[in-house]
Amino acid sequence: MRARRKIEKGQGRYSVWENLRYVIAGIVKWQPLVIPCTIIHALTQGLSVYVWLYAIKCIIEIFEQSVKAGAEVQKVLCLVAIAATTELVMLVASNLCDKQAEGRMHDVEYHFALFWTTKVWTMPFCMHEDPEVQKNIFKARRAINSNGNGVAGLHYWSNQLLPNLVRAVMALVLLAMINPFIVILILSLTFLRFALINKASIFEKEECENKVAKEQMASWTYREETADFAYGKDIRLFQMQKPLYQLLRKESSFLNQKHILAQNKYARYYVIGDILGFLEEGITYGFLIYKVLFGGLTVADFTLYLGSVHNASTALNEIFTKFIIICSESRHVNDYRDFLESNIEQDSENIKSSFQKDYLACEDAFKETNADFKWEKDADYEFVFDHVSFQYPGADSYALKDLSICLKSGEKLAIVGLNGAGKSTFVKLLCRLYEPTQGHIYLNGIDISEYDLNDYWELLSPVFQEDESFAFPIAQNVSMQTARTQNRDKIAESLHDADLAGKLRELPFGIDTYLYKNLSDDGIDLSGGQKQKLMLARALYKAAPVIVLDEPTAALDAIAESKSYENFNHMAGGRTTVYISHRLSSTKFCDRIAMFEAGGLIEYGTHEELMQKGGKYAGLFAVQAQYYADEEETCYA
Repeated sequence: MRARRKIEKGQGRYSVWENLRYVIAGIVKWQPLVIPCTIIHALTQGLSVYVWLYAIKCIIEIFEQSVKAGAEVQKVLCLVAIAATTELVMLVASNLCDKQAEGRMHDVEYHFALFWTTKVWTMPFCMHEDPEVQKNIFKARRAINSNGNGVAGLHYWSNQLLPNLVRAVMALVLLAMINPFIVILILSLTFLRFALINKASIFEKEECENKVAKEQMASWTYREETADFAYGKDIRLFQMQKPLYQLLRKESSFLNQKHILAQNKYARYYVIGDILGFLEEGITYGFLIYKVLFGGLTVADFTLYLGSVHNASTALNEIFTKFIIICSESRHVNDYRDFLESNIEQDSENIKSSFQKDYLACEDAFKETNADFKWEKDADYEFVFDHVSFQYPGADSYALKDLSICLKSGEKLAIVGLNGAGKSTFVKLLCRLYEPTQGHIYLNGIDISEYDLNDYWELLSPVFQEDESFAFPIAQNVSMQTARTQNRDKIAESLHDADLAGKLRELPFGIDTYLYKNLSDDGIDLSGGQKQKLMLARALYKAAPVIVLDEPTAALDAIAESKSYENFNHMAGGRTTVYISHRLSSTKFCDRIAMFEAGGLIEYGTHEELMQKGGKYAGLFAVQAQYYADEEETCYA
């Protein structure tokens, strides 16, 4: 199985109604009470405007039919009391239901956000380095970003539209009793106004979102990074404030120009819409006046129908305005669904089927490692790379080309070479973060793609050169487990073996101390070397049969790195170990050394064999050995 290099779109663009059904299905699944709350809110708010309208009609009729005005005061007061009480009950019910639905929609949006997160977590790792995929991830995120767009926007604006729909239907039914052609006229002009504004909305989506997604992502990245304290020191010491400000201004200016262009188009269409609305009301009001003068329409009925015309005009205007926004929010949901249903091979079949067959079963997307399946630590595990090549998505050249190499069980293999030689690509292929573009990787004679991915990952204890620490307690950063399942004694032992015991003694909360201040005011920030030692402790805690070290000591000085490798080599015991480094401090105690250059294997053998050969490895080792000697003399001078 090979990861596709390009993300393929989902099944297609969905209509507004399909996206509404999609969101409603989620609401019914997670917060079904939202549905009756939304309906009650729509009915009570929509009908409340007719309470006083009908009451006023009745009051006028009472005075028209009464000889003495004072004789019917009791009836009028009774009508006023009934109308006031009815409206109060409706408004209270409307507001209560509205707030209930609004609060519960946060949970619905959270569940939809889980799908986006799960898709991002489970897509092939190499796809994250594809710019097109990054753009689609960003566009999909806008639908579940807790900013009122997409999923939340569809419900919110539907919730705003429905009361107006009730008002409009009620008004049109009343007006149809006088003349159905009035209703046809109002609906025709309203539809024409809707078509004009929707055209502007589509233009805005294309010009201000689709065509500038890259610029929006850049602007968002600049804002996020400038607000991240991890970048604070560099921004200040290298005086990056002005360049970053200029970048933000450049992106903002470009985006503003697009928005101004869209708003100008809106303005033109809104002017036309206002003219049509003026004609609609003028014709309708003129007809009602004509009916009063020549058609026998009473003053009481005229008052009711006049209010109905106003309600119909206002409600229909609100309906098409809200529906335009709903169409825009639907396009965000389209981006979300396109990404979620995109035909990217997932990291395991159960994840793939979970998204494609039951999009409302996010919790099923993560398969637990088979509790009955365990890799024996003392068993033999032999890896064979058979003519393996790998090409990054969108790249023109291969990062690794026609590599054949064997990693024997219990062997310690050093992969060395200069930056860009393909060392880290080799590690990611071994860890199944990447799938080979060509060739095969075998474990004990079986293609590694045949193993369950979660079970395969249990075989490995990797440490990467990047700092992969989280804003969690130190204990959780080491165990990568919850407090309920982690072994605290084993955590302390792993930290001691990684040479962090001294640092822990300085901390008031020990292994329960948080990293960073994101989640705790007492959080700490470790040095670069300490963070890499923390990553080593994580690998020791996992205690898997195969250890992979991808330049985990790059933040240490050469002498400290050499000592760290020696200590780790001792702790690894007889386990299969892969050391990746562009510095050669790990090579002398390794069984085999593989020298990489330009994505290929150029030298392979023991340290002694390669030194006797006098090739590139020997030359590089001689240069670095002199550097170690000079640094050691400096340290002890």
